[in-house]
This record gives sequence, structure tokens and C-alpha cells, in this order.
Amino acid sequence: MKSTTLAGKIAEILDSKKAVDTAVFNVSRFTIVAEYFVVATATSDTHGRALLDEVERVLAADGIKALRVEGKTAGSWTAADFGGVILHIMSGKYRAEVALEKLYADAKKIVRREPPAKKMPKAKANKKNVKKRSERKNIAAPRG
Repeated sequence: MKSTTLAGKIAEILDSKKAVDTAVFNVSRFTIVAEYFVVATATSDTHGRALLDEVERVLAADGIKALRVEGKTAGSWTAADFGGVILHIMSGKYRAEVALEKLYADAKKIVRREPPAKKMPKAKANKKNVKKRSERKNIAAPRG
């Protein structure tokens, strides 16, 4: 799988598990370590482990395994190397301290299409409960 496709797939998996502020950066101009960084914030240590577990599970189904994982038990930060893509899952506080976005400020941020917000179905009006406009707003009859 191409690194571009893999980075997008990882971001989609993270979004499906409610990762916060998922971002994909093309860092190929700045490092030989990877072509893309995927950075996401976890809301808790447990959430961070669940995010990584889900990414590993879904990618394993496609025959893709992480070459190396660091910090899986640390809680505030985890990095997983998928070859051309490195995934960083961090707590909000740790992400602010590390500031990868500032370190790679000149890297091209990949703009992903956000899934459309789900619309809530409109409630059907029950004819028995629908009142006339004048009854609903207590509008008085015009004075003559």
C-alpha cells in the first residue's frame, strides 16, 4: 500500500474511534525516517491504547504490521512505525509540549475531507398535537 493511502487510512481509523484533532503531514522533505506523520490526540491513556489497538487490528486485516511500537504502556505518548508512515498518539498536554506541528511547520498538511455530519431525522408532527398558530403563540384576535 502506498504511504499516501496508508496515512489516509490510519487517519480514518483514528477518526472512527473518536481521536481528537487528527492531522496528516508530508514530512518527506524534512526526514528520511518516513514520508508521512499522522498525529492524533487521545482523551485518556485508555483511549490512546484503544486507538493504537484499532489501527493495528484493521491494518493487520490488510496484512500490514507495525515495524516498531514505542510507548504503548507509557500512556501519554505512543509512536508506531508503519514504514513510510509514523503514527503519533499523544495526550493533549503532551502534544502541546512536544509541538510536532511547530517542529514541522513547513511540512505540507494533508487536508482530508471530513465526513459529513449526520443529520438527525425530523420528528413527524402528530396531527392531534398540532395547534393552530394563533393558539400556539396566544395571539389575540385583532381589535376593531
